Amino acid sequence: MCKQLRCQGPRALAVVVLYQVDEKNSVCLKSLFASRERAGSTESSLQILVYDNSPSKDKSSRPRGDGVWFESYGVNKGTSVAYNRALELAIEGGFDWIMLLDQDTELPADFVEKAFKEMECYAEQGSVAAIAPVVRCNGIIRSPSLPVKVRTRYLPVASCGIQEKEIICICSGTIVRRSFVASLGGFNESFWLDYLDYWLCHQIYANGKKIAIMPSVVEHDLSVSDRRAQISKSRYSSILAGEVAFTTTYKSLSARLYLMARLAIRSIRFALEGNRDLSWISIRYFAEIIMHPARVFEAAEMWKSMGGVEAS
Repeated sequence: MCKQLRCQGPRALAVVVLYQVDEKNSVCLKSLFASRERAGSTESSLQILVYDNSPSKDKSSRPRGDGVWFESYGVNKGTSVAYNRALELAIEGGFDWIMLLDQDTELPADFVEKAFKEMECYAEQGSVAAIAPVVRCNGIIRSPSLPVKVRTRYLPVASCGIQEKEIICICSGTIVRRSFVASLGGFNESFWLDYLDYWLCHQIYANGKKIAIMPSVVEHDLSVSDRRAQISKSRYSSILAGEVAFTTTYKSLSARLYLMARLAIRSIRFALEGNRDLSWISIRYFAEIIMHPARVFEAAEMWKSMGGVEAS
């Protein structure tokens, strides 16, 4: 895969991460193929890595033709491992940008066309490490957002262009400069699934770079937030592992105290709802923050070893 093909303009490698969804049923892949065809992008400009994390899938690594490559390892390794695999292939193939995509993200028909215009626009502006679309869920904008003290505020659709202040963008739909991610040593696998987007955005601004918002709106299914009460123990614990790791490592004391208050409230709420398992998990992470108020929790190996943990 990823042959060095000469072409004018930027080159991108899109990575679509699947979990328990067949390729043919992924709304993201369907919309990506349609958008790529409409834009007239060829194998020389946009290639696609389909990385399947489904535990039920056989181990496989094969070309699909037309610049599409498929990989499966029969275990859920999380998004950061999939993104790092895309980084390896991007370096090998000389791609300038990596397009991060989740199976539940639906792209508008003109997404690829607009994405390449943005990549070309910022090609020589090394200060721009990532280009992100506006992400909408059930008609509500969920990304980008602007951290305000201990909470975040979602930016309006009109907030396009380079963002001078630190913002947070959902990974899916974001296009990152390959050279920047490589300079970090790759994606942090301690955030194997959750809060990787927070980590990436923080690293961009901590290293003096910026994110540009492109004039495109993608639809994304944030089903976890819609079914909080029905979330499984493993999924909830995975989310908290990422949230606690990011907050205790990169955020202020006030943010850590705010998270502790939220965990206490969640614990009480879950207990009143009769969900003792989630209540206990909330208490456990509350205690973790007290015992280790400012350190990263290396939870990646624990969650990766579980293999079959839910991804959504």
